[in-house]
Amino acid sequence: MSIYFYSTKRYFESGLYLGLSVSTKLFTIIPAVVYLIDAARSRKALTRFIFGLMMGLLPFVFLIVYSPIGFRAFLQYHASWYCENCIYLLFINDIFSGIHKYLSIIAESLVVILAITVYIRQKDLHVASLYSLLGAISLSYVFSPQMLLLLIPLALMNLRSRDYSLFFISDFLNALIVPIFFVELGLKNSSWSLGSLTQTVAQLRNIVLLYIYAKGLMHLRSS
Repeated sequence: MSIYFYSTKRYFESGLYLGLSVSTKLFTIIPAVVYLIDAARSRKALTRFIFGLMMGLLPFVFLIVYSPIGFRAFLQYHASWYCENCIYLLFINDIFSGIHKYLSIIAESLVVILAITVYIRQKDLHVASLYSLLGAISLSYVFSPQMLLLLIPLALMNLRSRDYSLFFISDFLNALIVPIFFVELGLKNSSWSLGSLTQTVAQLRNIVLLYIYAKGLMHLRSS
């Protein structure tokens, strides 16, 4: 909805829906940076977009004001989460290793820089948003299957036709993770460590998505 409203120059509504999406999943704050840079070309557009964004972030503001302790516990809970299907498990086979988080922070910072660079070079807001979100999700230390849903609208609109088949493969692998996880759980097998069928499928999904990400950036650089 945010994409649609931004395309039709309804900046308040676009900011509102983007703010609500950030309140739901923090990942969309990265494309929000690109939207803010684009909206800054017009003071009126930027003002409306920021106002809508702030309205969309009210659930967070309400939680901070009503229960600062609850908000702090919310942050601590997410900060303490283990590596869930993350790509870094290929290098450090310990889901509780704190190194995963540091690697993820470094990678996410690079994703933001690359997203801004893509926007500056291409002047295509939606393509920059796609690759910023694709990189952010693929390189996160938490990559639960439902998070791929965030990518589907942008992917369908902005991926090159030759990359659709790869994205379909990643989506298919992603859909297999949950049933395989519960089958292995029923068999008393560990689904969190490398070598399990769950992690094999999850890492294949990660590799396919990162390949799409790297391939897309290389294409944009040469175009």
